[in-house]
Amino acid sequence: MAFSALQFGALPDSQIVTLSNTGEGTLTWWSQIQSGDWLSISPASGSANDQVIALSVTTTNLSASTHHAVIMFMSADADNTPQTLDATYEVIADTDRDGVADSQDNCPAIENPGQEDLNHDNIGDACCCVGLTGNIDCDPADGVDIS
Repeated sequence: MAFSALQFGALPDSQIVTLSNTGEGTLTWWSQIQSGDWLSISPASGSANDQVIALSVTTTNLSASTHHAVIMFMSADADNTPQTLDATYEVIADTDRDGVADSQDNCPAIENPGQEDLNHDNIGDACCCVGLTGNIDCDPADGVDIS
């Protein structure tokens, strides 16, 4: 199971899994999430032979990287317990929080959701001194770079 979202952006959609009992009787089960404080499960326990379960990401306020979790499904009624499900969550860097991933942002340090680039130099107008000759990067974090 894999999720991805922009850092500080909208949460990814929940994903559904079905817990099924192929044996006799009604399955009483519970779950536990290991190493995944970014993940929630609903319901977290139950008694059913075919239980639909929603897995949801709870935050995008994490470091930009791939986060891992293991969901364990357990039952005292089952011989093959626990069953595990691996989940990953890729948080994609968006340093300026403009809704454009840094890897595709023409000005990743300064918010510019429209990605305007009037002189077509692949440096966003928010980072560029437009109208000057040459490729002048006026991002205050970098200093002035005239190339």
